[in-house]
Amino acid sequence: MSQSIPVDVLEGAARRIDSYMTDYGVVSTWEIHTLGLRFEAHSGANRTSLLVAWSDLASARLPGELIHNTEKAALAGLST
Repeated sequence: MSQSIPVDVLEGAARRIDSYMTDYGVVSTWEIHTLGLRFEAHSGANRTSLLVAWSDLASARLPGELIHNTEKAALAGLST
């Protein structure tokens, strides 16, 4: 199974990461992991991390939406 993510999806994620820092003071990153892509975010002492599996990205009809929803879920975890 070959996994590929359109470049515009990754560019959108990079722009959102920048805006999380400037708008909310949240430091966040997307990292390549052996099992998929891991989104990490932290604000002060609060930290959260979520993984999107390669298989989920490969089978997603809209990988950009999957990535964005992962970010939203992680950021919601910071606010609780």
